Amino acid sequence: LAANRQRCHFFLEQLGHESGGLQWMQELADGWAYEGRADLGNVFPGDGPRFKGHGPIQITGRHNHTRVSEWAYARGIVPTVTYFVDHPDELAGDEYGFVGVTWYWTVERNMNAFADAGDIYGATRAVNGGLNGIQDRIDRYGIDADFCRGYGYLAYNARQAATLRELWQKLQGREHIGAHENFFALGGDSILSL
Repeated sequence: LAANRQRCHFFLEQLGHESGGLQWMQELADGWAYEGRADLGNVFPGDGPRFKGHGPIQITGRHNHTRVSEWAYARGIVPTVTYFVDHPDELAGDEYGFVGVTWYWTVERNMNAFADAGDIYGATRAVNGGLNGIQDRIDRYGIDADFCRGYGYLAYNARQAATLRELWQKLQGREHIGAHENFFALGGDSILSL
């Protein structure tokens, strides 16, 4: 149950930030910044705008649109193996908007591993490539905890937990400490910390 609670929090805070609380099902920018990006598979003229971020987690690039198409086709979700390459905007629509999220979360990045470790920084890097919007994601974690409580999950104060983690990081000279790591197991000493 604890793993499910943590996964629920992480799923909602990451999607909440990336989609502006599910307001945006496709990237707001025009996509020209992705033009010619071979690392995204954007090798044909116009691929940047065509394969800009789609869906609430922003599936980006010809390569990712191809992979999610293959995955969805293998499961009988879409009618052709190139469906989201041929119709990229479908990943931003009502029918298929969460197909890309499911693929990305469970196949492309195994986001549940970050959730299980309580690693909001790692999860944010995996989704965003950096720490863009980290404070909003942390704030949403607290809001999402309240949402998850409606499903029988107990939440805690995310701001207090984040403050405590920051303090532990400073005390131990570590870049990051996960939400569920044990202060004492990491070498912490409550007396010396005073």
